[in-house]
Amino acid sequence: MQTSWSFFLPFDRSSDGLRYNDQLKLSNVNAVDADGNDRKFHGPIYWNITESPVDPTTMDSGELDAHIMTLENRIASLEAAIANLEDSTEEYSEKMSELNSTKEDHESACAVDGADCISDDVQSQAESPESSSINFTYVGIGMGVIILILLSILVLGGRKGDGDSLAGLIDHTMVLPVTDSIANSAYGGAQELFTAPPPQAGPPLPAAGLPIGWTMEQWQHYGAQYLLENGL
Repeated sequence: MQTSWSFFLPFDRSSDGLRYNDQLKLSNVNAVDADGNDRKFHGPIYWNITESPVDPTTMDSGELDAHIMTLENRIASLEAAIANLEDSTEEYSEKMSELNSTKEDHESACAVDGADCISDDVQSQAESPESSSINFTYVGIGMGVIILILLSILVLGGRKGDGDSLAGLIDHTMVLPVTDSIANSAYGGAQELFTAPPPQAGPPLPAAGLPIGWTMEQWQHYGAQYLLENGL
């Protein structure tokens, strides 16, 4: 059952639409209902324009911010209501028409210099749980990739540093006299000299070896006297 109708009303006095203190009048309405009965509205009904149209360009910054916030809240409310309606219903069409009109008002307000808007095109503030979950998933993946890159840089940098430290070590075996080819060639073969055991300190030991009870230190000091006294 149809409960409302739309009429095109020519309004030639102004191309800017209705103005403050304008009046609309509905009268002499004749119709036929679904059962074929004649219907007549005895009216009339008047609509008086008691407010001036909202003009964002004439507002100060505080009024403009409040106006934009009101529009954004209205857009969010309409979108939430539309999400619960069937697109084939009359209420859905009415809400969509109001939503589009409100978005146009929002765009006009945001076009004013100094306007503080959430975005140039108002996005739905009633995001679905699936969309929110996907956004967090992308953020988590991005952070994980960044962490892996930083860890790889640290590991590779540490390995390179270890290699540089090993390369900087000196092989002291190459500076020993026995391996010094220049020194050996200068002395005509000094390898045997450098590899020979150190000379014995003190007098030579007797054939029987170090006397019983003696130490090498004692032998170094008194060994010559011992040899002399014993005719060795």
